[in-house]
Amino acid sequence: MPASVEQVEATLVKLGLPAARKAKIQVVWLNWGLTDNDLDDLSPAMLRVSAWRANSHLTDYGLSFSPGALVRCCESSKSTPGPGDTLGMITSDDGTKVDAGWILMRDFRNAALHGPLAHAFEEGKMSCRLDVLFHKNRNSGMCDAKNECSNFLKKDDIRTLLLS
Repeated sequence: MPASVEQVEATLVKLGLPAARKAKIQVVWLNWGLTDNDLDDLSPAMLRVSAWRANSHLTDYGLSFSPGALVRCCESSKSTPGPGDTLGMITSDDGTKVDAGWILMRDFRNAALHGPLAHAFEEGKMSCRLDVLFHKNRNSGMCDAKNECSNFLKKDDIRTLLLS
């Protein structure tokens, strides 16, 4: 049976990150964080991809489905929110209402690192080789040679990556 998202996250936080830091491997975080300029430059293909939705009753979006189970995807209607659209007010786990912000936009809740990962990143800013965070504006953070992450890797002559 495949590992759950929680198991993978716990393994990364409890084992992977401490091992990397002990070995003095710099941890580079790559996360969504669009800007207004990015929205102006998004291709129609990127906007169309964000309109696809899993048509599934599975609460884990098919990450640990049983053999024979399928997650079917379909294109949603044009009214489906996409990058830069507002999510509006949501109710948090403790019952308070908060503004979720705009979809995938930098510095908003829905594009932030998730709880334990955010905490691990903060811890990494105090390690001997500081963790760094780059915001991506495409599905791949390595889509071109002129983005922040690529520039960082070139500047520090980093040619070997371990992706997790």
